[in-house]
Amino acid sequence: MYFIGRHEAENDLKINLMISVAVGLATVLFSMLLGIFALPIGFALCMCAVNKFCYLGWGKAALVSACFFGAQIIIGLIF
Repeated sequence: MYFIGRHEAENDLKINLMISVAVGLATVLFSMLLGIFALPIGFALCMCAVNKFCYLGWGKAALVSACFFGAQIIIGLIF
């Protein structure tokens, strides 16, 4: 988020950690029930959380969410 919305976003480490942990856990729980269909739900949840708690616009929130989920997918493939 620092690189995408450095001058616009509320870039507090505690808020960022809470968002990432909550979205990660929600995606894991949704994936147990829905499988691969949990990714769009988690993406939307992450985008809404970044928009609401970090005061970032919808476009940049979508970019931050895409980077977050891209990193999650890459780390999952590595393991």
